[in-house]
Amino acid sequence: MPIPICVDLLQTHNMENWRERARTRMKSLGMTQENLAERLDMTQGGIQHWLAGTRQPSIDEINKIARILRVAPAWLTHGITEDDVLADLPDEARTTLRRFVRASRADASPATVWSALNAIADLSLGPSTDSAYDPIEHERLTRLIDKSS
Repeated sequence: MPIPICVDLLQTHNMENWRERARTRMKSLGMTQENLAERLDMTQGGIQHWLAGTRQPSIDEINKIARILRVAPAWLTHGITEDDVLADLPDEARTTLRRFVRASRADASPATVWSALNAIADLSLGPSTDSAYDPIEHERLTRLIDKSS
């Protein structure tokens, strides 16, 4: 997965760095530093140095760690998921989304615009589980969208 030029740092799952993401993933897999070391054919002490930040693995080693942890290297190194990447979207969708991002970063996008976009997404996909869903606002925006159609 390509790493986008601009990444919203809030989408890094509140983890500060690759070491924290690796530790979290290891925990979810029930994997110890010793298990990871065995899979990488190195010592547990070497893994400990990496996870403590006293030494850095090479890009090849990061890719091996990602493969062993069954995650994308872009997620391990930058916290980027497929949802954060626009590369595989049609040109019109990428262009439109980039316009909204630029407007939002320039504070030129009022909250009502984002509410309307969320309502459109809710109508298309159902309510999101990762954002606050307001059924009253949803109904209001649905009526507004219906009127404009």
